[in-house]
Amino acid sequence: MLTNAYKKVSLDDLVQKENIGPDQLVKWAKDRVREARPKVDDCGGTCRLMVGMPALSGESMLPRILESKFNLKNCAVHGTQGNFVLCFEGEDIPLANVAYRLLESHPDAPALVMRINTRNDIDWSALDELL
Repeated sequence: MLTNAYKKVSLDDLVQKENIGPDQLVKWAKDRVREARPKVDDCGGTCRLMVGMPALSGESMLPRILESKFNLKNCAVHGTQGNFVLCFEGEDIPLANVAYRLLESHPDAPALVMRINTRNDIDWSALDELL
């Protein structure tokens, strides 16, 4: 019974009922976007956003806010159990940029990598080849 009730949650109804102003809603959305963004989002490539919304919530202003205020084109999917889910997907992110980001924040990474056992049936690229 609770699961079915959560499926009917409507962000728009909640905003109206609780008298939440547009600035508060944008700030809330900004915080959620910041939490959901991948740590490598500025390493190049492209990014897509999926907005998961309660199954029976109907149309919502949230996807429009994400696009208009944050320039985030998104695909809204109705099917969660009451949660609002932001899921970013990265594509064509240069591995060299990710490696540089890793080395920048963890300079000891090359020494650690040498101690990791990996599959030996794959011809792995060396880090020098990627950079």
